[in-house]
Amino acid sequence: MRPALCSSTLLLLLAVGLHAADPKSKEVPAATIAKQVAESAKTKPPWWDQVTLDYPQTLDLTCPKGGAWNSSLVPGNWMWDIVNPNADKWKEGTKFWHFVLTNAKQKNLKDAEQQATMNLGHCYGDLLQDWPRAVYWYQQIEAQYGKNDNRTIDMANAYWRMGNRTLAVQTIKPIPQDATRHGSLIKLWADLGDYKTAYQMAQTRVAVGEDIAWFMSGYTAQLEGAWTKALDCFKKAEASDQKKSGRDWKQVKERATSAIQAITLFETLDLKRVPDGKFAATSTGYTGPLSIEVVVAGHKITALDVTRHSEKQYYAALDEMPAKIIAKQHVKGVDATLGATITAEAIVYATAKALNQAKP
Repeated sequence: MRPALCSSTLLLLLAVGLHAADPKSKEVPAATIAKQVAESAKTKPPWWDQVTLDYPQTLDLTCPKGGAWNSSLVPGNWMWDIVNPNADKWKEGTKFWHFVLTNAKQKNLKDAEQQATMNLGHCYGDLLQDWPRAVYWYQQIEAQYGKNDNRTIDMANAYWRMGNRTLAVQTIKPIPQDATRHGSLIKLWADLGDYKTAYQMAQTRVAVGEDIAWFMSGYTAQLEGAWTKALDCFKKAEASDQKKSGRDWKQVKERATSAIQAITLFETLDLKRVPDGKFAATSTGYTGPLSIEVVVAGHKITALDVTRHSEKQYYAALDEMPAKIIAKQHVKGVDATLGATITAEAIVYATAKALNQAKP
């Protein structure tokens, strides 16, 4: 069960979403970012003393690799099956990996130390969105285990979320092409507002994976507000050839279909015509249908909640996307949560459906 989003967390998400998405926002200086990251390394998170270290005692703290999947024995499997899908366990999971790291260093368990370091980056970034601590752990991963495109993209996203677009651009600029499964690099360039780079990068992927290449081309055009271009790209993704596409071909086609339906709704949506009330709709998430309920009062979106879903690795999307939509008071130009893009898209598309179905 996902815990209710408290008002302080919602306000933080609103502030971060507005700052990161608004190109007119004044950048937070790089020196300030560096100071925040350094301070985070020296201090405990504010929730630390209120969270008990709680994990199955059957877990093997040496963090064995390979073998059969066993979430009662293998810490990484437990993280995936139990912690990631349950937001009320994210802090417990984070504290657990700190414990694993300390234990690994004391006993010279190199594999466990590496897994703990990697997972702390994941916990603070993907789950808790504690960006200074996320950057610190991404830096530790890079320093100890070398660079990796996915981690570099995560680092850039964290800099951007902390309010410095320049650092984000400098971080991902050396990566020549997007080789990620879901087009994460293309997405981040589009989120940063560099639509030309994002579109060009997406087009270079057509030859090796036309489904995700055309879908991300559509995502870029959608954020840019080029609706005709976006529709054309999504239709090409919907019609993509399985033999020329990746392993997520069926899912990408379903996402493209939802996007095509939603784009027409984006253009016609006018909150001034939406009466007060609660409205619900469903779209396609990563693992199945995702339903939302949106509340409108005085022609403003006052609340938005995901009421039903079967997502497992949704990370922060279930809270972050509603906060972004409420902040923007529209579904147009809302960038999706990195790492949980498909879940995030489903929330946006379902919200567009719900509001357009509302009758005065």
